[in-house]
Amino acid sequence: MKNIFILSSLTIWASVVTAQGIPVSQNTSNRNALLEEFTGVNCQFCPDGHRIADELVAANPGRVVAVNIHSGSYASDPTDFRIQDGESLDNTFSISGYPTGVVSRAQGNATSSRGAWAGQISPILSETSYVNLGMQADWNITTNEATITLQAYFTGNSTASSERLHLYLLQDDIEGKQSAGSTYYPEMVLPNGLYNHKKMLRNMFFGLNGITLPNNSLGSLFDTTFSVSIQDFYPSVSGSTNVMTEIGKMSFVLFTTDQSNRNVETAI
Repeated sequence: MKNIFILSSLTIWASVVTAQGIPVSQNTSNRNALLEEFTGVNCQFCPDGHRIADELVAANPGRVVAVNIHSGSYASDPTDFRIQDGESLDNTFSISGYPTGVVSRAQGNATSSRGAWAGQISPILSETSYVNLGMQADWNITTNEATITLQAYFTGNSTASSERLHLYLLQDDIEGKQSAGSTYYPEMVLPNGLYNHKKMLRNMFFGLNGITLPNNSLGSLFDTTFSVSIQDFYPSVSGSTNVMTEIGKMSFVLFTTDQSNRNVETAI
């Protein structure tokens, strides 16, 4: 079982510390849930998926983390929000319909429709986690770099042979067309008629497989600090640059999986 963590939006003038920041807590806590929603701009029920995901996050503050992954053919017309990382995830989970959710990458219910998400998330939140995650990010607006510290502390022994650490970059408030289904979530329709896309995956820092942690037994601590350059634009898979990077709209999601990239432990 693993911990997921979402960092509040970056502020460009100061260090950002999470609710569980650095140093990471060594106290045992319950799992949180990660909802990876595969979505698009041209699928009828995708905005309904956004609404349901937002309601689950609001009903479980700090316990549920949602990510919108624009992938597949429904995400390429009229605006191409696809990135290669999202396409890689789409292929990994063999997504064939949109919206489709992957709840904590659990075995046995790898993908599910939006009506099943609440029922899959509920039992996860009452389970004890064996790893805590902490994070701190410092943003340098002069060099356009973020210096990030990540920690993982095991409050118990992992049931997996190994654990992988993953870090996503998300962006909120991206204006764009939603050619189908926006009436299912009218709150996201802007006065100019465009749709307010939130929690959009923009990058996976460690790729699809993440970082393999060197130890996953009781009392072990993983600690790393690195610097990354945030690009001005994240090109779509077609090579266009439809999304401009806005630092103040960005957030991170940190989580772990087992050696097969499944079974997310929890979110912080």
